[in-house]
Amino acid sequence: MLDGDESMFQHDFWGEKNQGYNILYHNMKYGHNAAKELAEFLKERAAIEDTSGKALIRQAKTAASPPPLGTFGPLWQLLRTSKERLGAIHIKLCHKLQELAKDISDYSNSQKEKHKTMKDEVSPAGEAVQSLEAAQVHTQRV
Repeated sequence: MLDGDESMFQHDFWGEKNQGYNILYHNMKYGHNAAKELAEFLKERAAIEDTSGKALIRQAKTAASPPPLGTFGPLWQLLRTSKERLGAIHIKLCHKLQELAKDISDYSNSQKEKHKTMKDEVSPAGEAVQSLEAAQVHTQRV
């Protein structure tokens, strides 16, 4: 039973026309690029959140400038505190996004190093697959 399972794995791994190795290799290679793009996207989003948070805090300061006299006094106080809180939340989100972008960037760099190591270790398998494919084509012609 075990031999049957192993042969099924081998068949599934190598895939149609022995493309399994190439598919795994390219997935590892493009995974690094995808992680870099995601980290860059998060950095841009963090910059937007930072700008938005700072603008809200600036607006909260202008809401504090009118005298709290009259019937609009409580409204101005409410606007000021809500803008300050909302600005602080945007800035906190900015910091979280920056941390996440850094973590993803670190992950991307480690994947790049693992890809290099894996490429060096597994490249003989890719060469063997190419040799098998060439031999198969040659035997089909004969």
